[in-house]
Amino acid sequence: MTAKEKFILYCKTQENIPIFFQPYWLDAVSSCRWDVRISLDNENQIVAFMPVFFKKKWGLSAIYTPLLTPFSGIYFTKNMQNEKNATIQSNKRQIIQDLVDQIPFSDYFRINFHYSFDMWLPFYNKKFKQTTHYTYLLNDIKSKEKIWDGFKSSLKNKIKKAEKEYMVTHTDNIDPLFDLQKANFDKQKIKLPFDISYLKSIDKANTEHRKIFIAKDRNQNIVAAQYLVWDKTTAYNLLLAIDEKHKNMGVGPMILWNSIQYASDIVDVYDFEGSMLPGVQSFFESFGGTPIPYYQIYRIRHPLMRMWYALTGKI
Repeated sequence: MTAKEKFILYCKTQENIPIFFQPYWLDAVSSCRWDVRISLDNENQIVAFMPVFFKKKWGLSAIYTPLLTPFSGIYFTKNMQNEKNATIQSNKRQIIQDLVDQIPFSDYFRINFHYSFDMWLPFYNKKFKQTTHYTYLLNDIKSKEKIWDGFKSSLKNKIKKAEKEYMVTHTDNIDPLFDLQKANFDKQKIKLPFDISYLKSIDKANTEHRKIFIAKDRNQNIVAAQYLVWDKTTAYNLLLAIDEKHKNMGVGPMILWNSIQYASDIVDVYDFEGSMLPGVQSFFESFGGTPIPYYQIYRIRHPLMRMWYALTGKI
């Protein structure tokens, strides 16, 4: 049995694996191909795993986190909380080292790790680098009243005002969300990094774990849309698109508030998803979101890629 086959069978028996590690998600977002590296205990059971995605860029090999996949990287499956802290840290380091040693050669490596991953020293020892990013979480969301009380007053006022002008409903049609997103990118003269077929691939794989929210104005025009996905513990604000003409009318906070209320009936945590942009940070913080750090770990081997990264800050 290959590592990938063992991993797929393992995920079928585990409810608590985050959605972005699930094989059906990995299949949906892998435009090229994916594999997985696993670490086993003495009983031949998976204690940690690391999906890897492969693609070619400029004829060079790359391992990366796919679009619309907030995190990947190493994820631990075994609970070691009953062990001594020194033992836990030693075991984790050995497991991570085992997985790092299994990473295939690539000219370029860049992966966003789940925020539960907190030890990148084995990567550092192999000449990888890291930068810290932030996502924003709302914890313990079962009480809608408690959530609402945690909002800033200015945010509450925007939502109340928007509720007089807009109505939020659900849909199974992904097209309005894509159209709004593309229109916003077109206005900035930036190419949207994914097409409708990519989004529909994700949607087809997640019909039981997603909700599409849309907001309409008085004339029944769709002016905002949001794509929410969830797993056993957490709901994720995967995509949010707002018509530029309505951006300052409170429809964004309103649709997110509806999304949070929906999520509170099925999970305990709401993840706004990260951004390093100051305006986005303050927006999520106005909901009471707590900033949670996570690692982006990368390594650039090829000299042309290093030169391009030095000039542009991206690959």
